[in-house]
Amino acid sequence: MSLVLDASRAIAWLFADATTEVTEALFDEVALRGATVPAIWRLEVANGLQKAMRRGRISQAGRAEGIELKTA
Repeated sequence: MSLVLDASRAIAWLFADATTEVTEALFDEVALRGATVPAIWRLEVANGLQKAMRRGRISQAGRAEGIELKTA
């Protein structure tokens, strides 16, 4: 069975207050088996990071780092 990773769940990795037991289990599953992402996933992640920066959850440097990590 393939796992399709939603960008919002991937972004939850950045924020301790967004991580639950369910997301931790998902992260473990992705680390073990990998995942497929939709074609627009990179745009969704970039948008999520931009929103987090506007809300003061991450700095501009944190946003840049997140974008750099997602494209690596």
